[in-house]
Amino acid sequence: MLKKFGTILLILLMVLALAALPLVAGCAEEKEELVLPKVISYTTYGPGTGTYTVAVPQADIIKRYAHMGVTIETSWGAIPQATLLATGNVELAMGDSYSVLMGYTGGDMFAEMGNQPFRLILTAFEITLGFTAPADSGIKSVLDLKGKKVHVGIKGSAALSIHKVVLGAYGMTFADLEEELYAATTDVIVRDMKEGRAHASFTMGLDSPRHEAYDQEVGSYIIPISHEPAIRDYILERAPGIHTIIYKAGLPGAKVDTPTYGIYQSMYTREDVSADIIYAVVKALIENYEKLAKVHPDCAAMTLERALTDPVIPYHDGAIRYYKEIDAWTAELEAKQQELLALGE
Repeated sequence: MLKKFGTILLILLMVLALAALPLVAGCAEEKEELVLPKVISYTTYGPGTGTYTVAVPQADIIKRYAHMGVTIETSWGAIPQATLLATGNVELAMGDSYSVLMGYTGGDMFAEMGNQPFRLILTAFEITLGFTAPADSGIKSVLDLKGKKVHVGIKGSAALSIHKVVLGAYGMTFADLEEELYAATTDVIVRDMKEGRAHASFTMGLDSPRHEAYDQEVGSYIIPISHEPAIRDYILERAPGIHTIIYKAGLPGAKVDTPTYGIYQSMYTREDVSADIIYAVVKALIENYEKLAKVHPDCAAMTLERALTDPVIPYHDGAIRYYKEIDAWTAELEAKQQELLALGE
């Protein structure tokens, strides 16, 4: 009898052991850790710009919740950013969608450097672009820029290219200006405006901390850029990635609602950057949105919905892994992904 009971007990133990195998395997999978470096690097424009203002708290979130230190490398212009990425000096970058698209396709300022293996991490916040002039300059329209000294943008930046397009919409070229001025940084542009060396400037970031400081010190006027169909269609066709916006009364330089244009910033990387790194970055930023949102209005704009809005290049595999994990990756996004992959071929 005891022998029979022992046999039954042994069989029961074997059945229980076999049933537990999937649970053990599942635990092993849950404990599998991402392969992450101790430190990664992130390139943005310099202090005083919207990208830098957002990158600093992002870096803190990544450090605290993805457990990777983040160094911020400043770079002025799309080509310097792309060079840092191409040489492996940085893993992350933040730039305007027009520049990111041009890099991916090898267009415009990337004609010589060629198309780059960029991949999107998330669509970030929006910046306002347009013309600004001293409030007492008498310049009230784009046509008033004829015969004036105008800062047209940092060489190699999207501002320079989009500026040409906007002037073209009004039947103008740089030849209609008294002089087109270039600068290495926005500090130079602000200085020249304050000291009278420039009559106006085309700015990527009318609502940036730098422009707000300039407006408080000197006083500025935002020059309207029309949304009338002929002008709007001319601009949007030639400057992909931008869209119409109304610059609200009460913002720096605007006493009334003013038509102009906006562009999203894209947080992006290289195709060959580890999927584990990008997965960890996206997870940390999305899951700690509430903490970021308290830091700055631009951070508050970076919702999950915004992250998946109007992609201009394909998403990185690591980002897609996270978006699928939280069931945010849709059939429409997959179709757009395939369309964008084909665009870069």
